[in-house]
Amino acid sequence: MTELADGLAGTPHRHLFAKILLETEQQSGNLLLPPSDDLLRRGIDLYERRPDKSWSLTDCISLVARDEHSVKEALTADRHFEQAGFVPLLM
Repeated sequence: MTELADGLAGTPHRHLFAKILLETEQQSGNLLLPPSDDLLRRGIDLYERRPDKSWSLTDCISLVARDEHSVKEALTADRHFEQAGFVPLLM
């Protein structure tokens, strides 16, 4: 969700984020992970280990969570997620 909010931040569609978040929370089968110190630390570790990529810290946190929970799809149009093996749902 952070990735989606980041992507909508500078657009005329920023107002849609709250609606999408609510709908996502209400649908079964969606996994929304709250931020934790451990997840942040592991995201930072990935960020530091992959200087060859232009992945943001948000990307790295999502990638760590994806691997931990075997997630295949992401609510994003960010090509970095596709590069890392996600199926981006907003392409």
